[in-house]
Amino acid sequence: MLVAFERLRNALALCIFVAMVGVPLSCLAQFGPTGITVQQPVVSVFGVNTAVSVPDGGTISLGGISNSAYGSVRRGLPMTGAPYLNRAFNNRAIGIEHGASTAQLSVKVLIMEELEAQVVAEGMQRIAAREAVQKNPNGSAETQRKADFISRNIGSKKGR
Repeated sequence: MLVAFERLRNALALCIFVAMVGVPLSCLAQFGPTGITVQQPVVSVFGVNTAVSVPDGGTISLGGISNSAYGSVRRGLPMTGAPYLNRAFNNRAIGIEHGASTAQLSVKVLIMEELEAQVVAEGMQRIAAREAVQKNPNGSAETQRKADFISRNIGSKKGR
């Protein structure tokens, strides 16, 4: 019993590892007498081979597939005559399934020289702001004037 539990625990740990790594789960069918079964999801794939012209930051819909299925089943006793009595001994099931898949393309052009220039400009602004704070720790004259106004007027009884 303990050996079977140990095998099950090892197989489950491998299942988790395999799911995280992305290896096909069909390789788990080799796990001996424990009878581990892994149910794989149903996947349908379609592809598009085309050439399009899309502006920077734009999105285009390349196409898609939609499907629909309808089914109806009747079971019961074949009774003729009283329609309400017939419903008591019959069963009817209706099923409808709809599915859709689309392919869209979003474009963002990255020009490395422009990105580097933006990063350098932002870094220079941060350095300048840090140096300004180091020169005057109380902030600018405007900030100091606003702070003085607030400290004079908070808690005062004027205007109440």
